[in-house]
Amino acid sequence: MNFVLKESEKLPRKKKDDSIHIRMTFVGELARRFRLIKDYWKLQSNTDMIRTLFTKEFERIKDKGLSPPTPPLEHFNTYNDHATIRDHTLGLYIDIYPRPEGELWCEHCESTKCEHIRFALTEPLKKKGWKHKGEK
Repeated sequence: MNFVLKESEKLPRKKKDDSIHIRMTFVGELARRFRLIKDYWKLQSNTDMIRTLFTKEFERIKDKGLSPPTPPLEHFNTYNDHATIRDHTLGLYIDIYPRPEGELWCEHCESTKCEHIRFALTEPLKKKGWKHKGEK
């Protein structure tokens, strides 16, 4: 086995929720690679090596899903006569209009019953008093 992770001994100070304490032992090929990289980067301590590796890896993958995912739909703006929703899946801005019959109309889907209408009726439009026919 090349890598052994040991459970940390109790520290005399209080642990903080925003910190991680790791005690590690690298052996064999993994230890050799660790030293090579540490020497290449001219780092003084093993802690600096772990911190540098973590930082470099984070920078490498941060745009590949570490950030919270973009919601498929979001409210873009609400006007007196319509609301605009951003559909990230389609890459479009979609307008929703209230109709005289009391229904909401999705310009993109050309429908009164679609995911955009259902989404439009969440918080921002409800606060403005918008309702869909038959909704209480």
